[in-house]
Amino acid sequence: SFRHGKYNEIVLEYLVRYFNGTTREMMELWRVAREYGNETRELEERLIAQMLFTRSHLGSMVTIFESYSKKAALQILKQAYFFYMSFEYFVKEKPVDEMFFLHLENELGINDNLHNVCKCAYLKYCAAKNSLSESSVNICRNGMEELEKNRIIFNFYKKFNKYFPLSGSILDKFIIEYRTEPQDKVFINYCLEQDSGMEEPFGREFVNEEMEQPFQGLYTKAFTLFYGENVKYYITEDTGEQKAHTESRRYTLDDRHVEVGSTRFGMLNDILECMELKEESTVQDLVKKYYVTKSLTEQLF
Repeated sequence: SFRHGKYNEIVLEYLVRYFNGTTREMMELWRVAREYGNETRELEERLIAQMLFTRSHLGSMVTIFESYSKKAALQILKQAYFFYMSFEYFVKEKPVDEMFFLHLENELGINDNLHNVCKCAYLKYCAAKNSLSESSVNICRNGMEELEKNRIIFNFYKKFNKYFPLSGSILDKFIIEYRTEPQDKVFINYCLEQDSGMEEPFGREFVNEEMEQPFQGLYTKAFTLFYGENVKYYITEDTGEQKAHTESRRYTLDDRHVEVGSTRFGMLNDILECMELKEESTVQDLVKKYYVTKSLTEQLF
């Protein structure tokens, strides 16, 4: 009868408690029940669980979760919601409603046990902002510390250098990312070169390595590059039945990308850049500073 618009408050209350149908039907029931002032927590719980299972109506799920989260939400359902939406945004690069990040920020502020992909999703979202609140900066700092401990590092972390100091393992690294089906093995084939075209001592052969997979379907490879150095690479997917060459690119660490000054690698990049510009007095000062820093570091550690 509900499908034909025939219902009263008693019927509506029963349906809210027990009805299971298509996601679209349950969403319409939820809308009507809210208009009538019914308690909708149980319906929201079933609806969110069904949306997560069917992987549909993501935009509507955020709106429904906004209501559900205020009503003693089940922790296991909350964890599933945050994981799934974060995975869609960060790994699959799908657009996600802005409201989701308010939910995620609130949860990260009180829950240290969310999956690492949730922390990455929030960091990536915040990295695109022109400014952040103090609470957001604290959440980002704590999240990044945990991710770094687990060796999960991405290039966009460097954007947070204006908010808090970053370690050398972040500043000195260039990360290649690649997304594909999670069941495939992914290999990167690369060689390092200088701007002059002279290659590294290992010769002209490409080095072949299997890429790391921090999350299913997302593969990474970290490089430490010096100023003027570039990496030329192509990626191979191995499905077990066949191998296919896919992405092929070249990346050069030049003055648009170089990180300078704050780490020993950064100081070396400073020196290399000034040598190219023939700023000899500056080079001498930087070399002295580098060796003082190197000596102090060795004494301390």
